Amino acid sequence: MTAAAPTPTASGLDPETAIFRPGFEKIRANLEMLLGTTLSLEGAPSERLPAEALRGRLPEGGVLLVGRVQGGNGGETLFALERPAALALAAFLMMTPEAAIRSRLEELDRTDLLDAERESLGEIGNFAVAGFSEPVRERLGARVSLAAAPARFLSGPAAVSLEEAVVERTYVCAEARLKAGAFGPWTLTLCIPAELADEIAPPPGDEPRADGDADAAAGAAAAESGDPAAARAVAALRSARASMSGASGGEGLLDADVALVGDAEFRDRLRDLVPQGTAIGEGGSPAALAAALEAGASPKLVVADVPGGAEHRLDLLAALRRHPASRGASFLVVVGRPTRQTILKCGALGLADALPPDAPADVVARRLETLFAAATRARR
Repeated sequence: MTAAAPTPTASGLDPETAIFRPGFEKIRANLEMLLGTTLSLEGAPSERLPAEALRGRLPEGGVLLVGRVQGGNGGETLFALERPAALALAAFLMMTPEAAIRSRLEELDRTDLLDAERESLGEIGNFAVAGFSEPVRERLGARVSLAAAPARFLSGPAAVSLEEAVVERTYVCAEARLKAGAFGPWTLTLCIPAELADEIAPPPGDEPRADGDADAAAGAAAAESGDPAAARAVAALRSARASMSGASGGEGLLDADVALVGDAEFRDRLRDLVPQGTAIGEGGSPAALAAALEAGASPKLVVADVPGGAEHRLDLLAALRRHPASRGASFLVVVGRPTRQTILKCGALGLADALPPDAPADVVARRLETLFAAATRARR
């Protein structure tokens, strides 16, 4: 797929800057965390394709990971993988040794994906969709969200037709060169509905959408209109307020650029790792953060402790991440029990940036600096 150089839009951002470059980076980070191997995704310029043209470019026997667009004009985001790439990613998730992955790739011309590999691709799809949701949420707030849908296979007993694989509409697509560990390269093609692309990066001559107060109103409207994630945010905030017995506990977070949420020991350990020159606020629990957001706080970075036995905090943190005041903010959770199940839950909830409690200080500091910089850019 070749395309002309990206064209600046009315928002001042071309699709590569606003959508695909940050989207590919988030997808890469999510999948690295899930699969436990290094990945690279090098994107190319995007182009518009009608459904028929896109169907003609799908990889033979490939796999489509799918995210349903909730809100806006609807539609689907599609992550098209060549079959060898899909097999390799599934094998990494299944902790298959590299020698065995090579053997599977060599026999793929004679066999199809195994049931366990197909099931693993469903989990990989959850993480890919959660990663790409990040730049969408940073640009549009709560009025548009993505939800993972079952993967679609173009070969095997559950194969779908090309017409079923790609619904009829215009897409904006970009290819990326994918390498996983020692394997690849292959092509991953990311396609989103043209209407969604135009909303994030309006074409020249279009008026960009207003944000700020309008975003907050749109977020509330999304909660009332059936958006499950936004509805969870409302319920979580009500629950947090009720549990606080009238005491907000979030005063220290009101003017913070960085919110540290956890016990005193956790906050003491993180305080010196936060980027210098930032205003730090502290709270003892996600309920304190909920109160602060309700009172007008708008931190750029939230660093929250989820100790072993308190995994229920993930649900509240995920809901608070959807609060209109959190628009563009980065969330990093430090998971006390970083089991595969907990990491999968983080990805499914959209809390894709997670670290174990014993992560080296320099690793934590670099992650905080990267996330804070990303949130600062998103707030401009």
